[in-house]
Amino acid sequence: TGDTFVPYEMSERIYRLAKDTVDVTLLTAEGAEHGFSYLCAYDAYHGALRSFFDKCLSTKADGTENGK
Repeated sequence: TGDTFVPYEMSERIYRLAKDTVDVTLLTAEGAEHGFSYLCAYDAYHGALRSFFDKCLSTKADGTENGK
């Protein structure tokens, strides 16, 4: 939210425009400058990435679960 290169408000706008048409998550890091969100909110980002990969890798294109 502290990014002065790409203002945080741009992320909020993109999220609002996308959320009704695609599965999207807005993850913020309070006060983080550009490129430092991952470092400032490591646990939150790591958890979100883990959830994303679990979701994407657990379902095949035909809707069935992998490994079952």
